[in-house]
Amino acid sequence: KFWPQRLPWLLCLAMTATFMHTPPALARGETPVDQLVIGMSMINLLSLDPAGATGLEVSEVNANVYDMLLEQDAARPDQLIAAL
Repeated sequence: KFWPQRLPWLLCLAMTATFMHTPPALARGETPVDQLVIGMSMINLLSLDPAGATGLEVSEVNANVYDMLLEQDAARPDQLIAAL
């Protein structure tokens, strides 16, 4: 009766001891020279769908990711010009 009852605990203890004495793998990711990485909280980013943009954070990401099809003309703000 000793082994069937205690076998799961002994396996768990052996696995825990193995993982505690194994050093974690060092992951090193270097950013390429021509890229800028900006960190921000993703708590309010529910979706990056431009049609479902609900907050300032989503609008900010969408403005920097997607190209606009039309822009306002700086000389005549009531006119739209092609952006692409």
